[in-house]
Amino acid sequence: PAKVSIIPRDRSLGITVLSPGKDRYNVSKEFLCDQMTMLFGGRAAEKIACNTETAGAKDDIERATNIALAMVCEYGMSDEFGPIAVNAGKGGVGGGNVLLQANVQNEIMKLVKGSHERAQDILTKNIGTLRAIADLLLDRETISGEEIMQLMEKLSM
Repeated sequence: PAKVSIIPRDRSLGITVLSPGKDRYNVSKEFLCDQMTMLFGGRAAEKIACNTETAGAKDDIERATNIALAMVCEYGMSDEFGPIAVNAGKGGVGGGNVLLQANVQNEIMKLVKGSHERAQDILTKNIGTLRAIADLLLDRETISGEEIMQLMEKLSM
């Protein structure tokens, strides 16, 4: 990330600002799963560090769900459906077929829950780094991505 801040902005209680990087017109399934996992970092951290969940992850949850929806319905990245555009044609997702809609929702939930679990696993394995970044944020309120990388390198030595 380019910057992480715990200073509240609008309805957000903190923010992670990513550098735009290169333009991406063709993304892999792995990239999209990584994006969903990253989006769940805050929710996973509050669960691990504070043993609670707050409404602060609302936007991240929506964004991750939208990625999963696109993966299943548009990109053909579903184990269940394979390379099929599920929402093709009339009637929206599943074309009005209740069974198909339920299967689509199950695939989306599987992708989203898997990304959330992956975020929790990563942070649980790196709890020392999580706590060090949290302490630095409490001290300085905003830190750069470069500072995070330096801290992670220092802790891995």
